[in-house]
Amino acid sequence: MTGPADRAAELRMELERHNHRYYVLDDPEVSDSEYDALLSPKSVYDACYIYVVSIRACPRPGEVVTPTATRRHPLAEVPPRSLRRAWNDGAGATPVGAINQMPQHPPLYYTLLHFWLLPDRGDQVDISERLLDHIAPVLAGMWLLVVREFNPTGSYIAFDFLRRNMLYPSLMAIGLLYNLGIWADKFMFWYFPPTSQAIVGGLRASLIYDLPVFLSYLSIIPGMAVFLVRIETDFVEYYDKFYDAVRSGGSLGYIETMRDEMVYSIQQGLGEIAKIQTLAVLVTFVAGPALLDGLGISRLYLPLLHVQVIGAGLQVGLMAILNVFFYLDQRRIVLFLCMEFVLLNVVLTGLTMYFGAAFYGYGFALSTLITLSTGLALLTRSLNQLEYRTFMLQ
Repeated sequence: MTGPADRAAELRMELERHNHRYYVLDDPEVSDSEYDALLSPKSVYDACYIYVVSIRACPRPGEVVTPTATRRHPLAEVPPRSLRRAWNDGAGATPVGAINQMPQHPPLYYTLLHFWLLPDRGDQVDISERLLDHIAPVLAGMWLLVVREFNPTGSYIAFDFLRRNMLYPSLMAIGLLYNLGIWADKFMFWYFPPTSQAIVGGLRASLIYDLPVFLSYLSIIPGMAVFLVRIETDFVEYYDKFYDAVRSGGSLGYIETMRDEMVYSIQQGLGEIAKIQTLAVLVTFVAGPALLDGLGISRLYLPLLHVQVIGAGLQVGLMAILNVFFYLDQRRIVLFLCMEFVLLNVVLTGLTMYFGAAFYGYGFALSTLITLSTGLALLTRSLNQLEYRTFMLQ
């Protein structure tokens, strides 16, 4: 009986053989529709998942299967034939025309479609130039909108952040470490050979990891809305009243009341974030199979999607706690939590890679959970000592 690793290897070799006959020998033995069926979402994603699970028995992605082959793995560099042919034949004279000719392929192709539809500049694709060509106008337009909306006085461009008295190295380190903590597991999967796939130039992706991560972050939209309402409005209202009372000599009773309202708003915010993200997790568990079927993605990705949804929800709670610490000007605590987040994510993700595909995603989720628990303990202590810190350490 043919095993999963053999099926994955056979699919890759078959694609290499068809690409060689089509692009090198100009003698295809299958029609475009038959070739596109080989690249159907179910076929590709099943092969990718099986490849990672059975990595020791499979050839690595990008290995040349035939001596005369000149193309790398089709997922990396070869667009669907029907799309390329439609474009070359004029059916894709506009992007809409090309998309209408495009069959249902994995979402990776939709991501790269933008680059394939641009005029070719030779065999090498300069992805940095193409990104810059399209991002620069967007950034310029956003900058002009900000200038028109807020109508600032004086110079539109300033470099005050370079002045020594306005430098905050701790904030620079926090920004770097927090984002590194979020992206550490993604980078590890992108550059870990068994889970990595070259896309264009130095750009890499992980088909087995990126898609569940992307879908999981869509689930935090309700949690982010609660975060905005509860933390950035309710909490800030009582935060301002508390410190206004301190500066203006308010009564001790009023100051303690505002402090209690601050704590209550934080509890309410974190509680509602937990409720809404728990609901998102339950919806994902129930509707996950239908969602993946609708997107043409194999159900083999369900376990990883479940773990990533939990991890993304925990990240919303961590972000809320860090935001409260920023309001309290506890930069050292934030720096400590970000360092803990990075270290745990790297170590635990490395362990999950070692133990195999069944544990993928748990590194990020566990690192977020542990950091969140640490943050809650430190936040409780800081709020209990708020009056002491406000009056005695100034």
